[in-house]
Amino acid sequence: MTFSLPSLGCFQPNPDWAKLPLFDHSKWQGVKFGDVVANVNETERDPNAVGIERFIGLEHLEPGSLHIRTWGNVADGTTFTRRCKPGQVLFGKRRAYQRKVAVA
Repeated sequence: MTFSLPSLGCFQPNPDWAKLPLFDHSKWQGVKFGDVVANVNETERDPNAVGIERFIGLEHLEPGSLHIRTWGNVADGTTFTRRCKPGQVLFGKRRAYQRKVAVA
């Protein structure tokens, strides 16, 4: 079975999207980053003892992607200290300009 994709030229942005309330910036107000997020500092000094097998480092976060596709193995050695739970947002704050953020 073969198929072909349409050319990209046939895709046009919907002009009505700009009229949606989401894009009406006139009523937006600025907030501090710390007002909308909380810095959770749950640590785990011995991940092997509690059964943690994988870790996520900044090298595993891809700029511009919310998905975690790679990780490291604790057995290979790590300086692991922070613990995260599913659904938490991971943000690389040391070099924020790299825009490394993902959802655990």
